[in-house]
Amino acid sequence: MLIGAVCAVALVALLAALLVFVNRPKDPPSDWISSFTPPAGTSSASKILYYLHWTNENGELKGQLQLSAVANGAPQSLTAPATGLYNRDNHIIYVVITINGQAGTLMGKINDANDTLTLNQVGATSQASQLVFHTGSANDYKQATQKLAPAKK
Repeated sequence: MLIGAVCAVALVALLAALLVFVNRPKDPPSDWISSFTPPAGTSSASKILYYLHWTNENGELKGQLQLSAVANGAPQSLTAPATGLYNRDNHIIYVVITINGQAGTLMGKINDANDTLTLNQVGATSQASQLVFHTGSANDYKQATQKLAPAKK
C-alpha cells in the first residue's frame, strides 16, 4: 500500500513537471527580420528591410525597429523605438512604433511551428499590409542591407 501511494505521488509530480516544462509556451525570440517590396508603380519601388529587436521582461517588450531601403540610388535607414506587450497564452503581440513623434500600433501573432511573427496595423482588414517576420540576427540584417545597395558601375 505504501509503495502504491509513493508511486502515485511520484507519477503526479512527474506529470505536473511535464506539463510545466514541456508544454509551457516559450518566450518569443528577440530578433526578427522582414522585407517588403512595394507594388510596381508606387512612389517607392525599392525593397524595404525591417529588423525588430526587443527584450522581454514578463511580457513587456522594449526595443527598436530598424528600416533600410534604397531611395533615388542612395541607401536610407531609420531607427525607431518600439515597445509592446506579449501574451504567452495565445502568442498575441502588440507593438507600438514611434516615428517622427507619431505612434503606430501593430498587432500580430507568433507561429511557434515555423518561428514567424505576422504583424498588421491594428484595425487593418486587408492582409496586403501584413509584415511577416522570421527569426534572424543583427548580422543577418547587416548582410541583407548590404545586398540592398545599388551595384557599383
